[in-house]
Amino acid sequence: MYLRLRKFAFNIGCFGFLIAPLFAAAQPDLQLRAGFTVKHNFTQRIETSVNYQNRREANLALFTGHVFNLNFDYELSSKFSLGSSYRLSVYDASNYWSKRHRGHIEASYKFKVNPLTITLRSRLQAGVQDVMSSEKGKLPTVYNRNRANVKLSTSGFWSPFARVEQFLLIKNADERFKFARMRYTLGLEYAPNRLNSFEIGAFLQNKYGGDGTSQSVVVLINYSITI
Repeated sequence: MYLRLRKFAFNIGCFGFLIAPLFAAAQPDLQLRAGFTVKHNFTQRIETSVNYQNRREANLALFTGHVFNLNFDYELSSKFSLGSSYRLSVYDASNYWSKRHRGHIEASYKFKVNPLTITLRSRLQAGVQDVMSSEKGKLPTVYNRNRANVKLSTSGFWSPFARVEQFLLIKNADERFKFARMRYTLGLEYAPNRLNSFEIGAFLQNKYGGDGTSQSVVVLINYSITI
């Protein structure tokens, strides 16, 4: 028991050391995305999941909304998979609740370079916001998102990972084909068995707009269970 506690403390300490530069780089906005995921495997190749996420911004002082996800994944082989998902986001816009509907389709390729597992994902994302109350609400915003995920396999329950994701704006109501944002993520996954896992991490996000680059650090906390 003592050795497990020491290992746990060591892993958390290493994680804190790794993400410290992210917090320093992203003053002043610190955000939080905390949630849980319920998964179900219909077959060895087909998996569905439901996810809920609570979001806070403005150095965690401001609750911004709820996010609900419904995901479907199909494994073509041990390396290739396809996926689709629907997301409903409900945000607090001060005097009303803003609703955003978003759909994704994606393709992933996974391979191993021991002791690393590398996953490359390309996602097409389209969404609308405030359809009934906004003049531009029916015009979709479309992104192409490309992500590389690297996970280190260990002999224990903890697996560190790193991600880099690029957002390319394909179109919205005002713009076309624009490099929109980058995300750099570091985190740890704790999986004591095949049915339960816990993920904690943080990403530095750079948004590129007409007013220059804005930065934020987003802390990620998620618990997953397979039923």
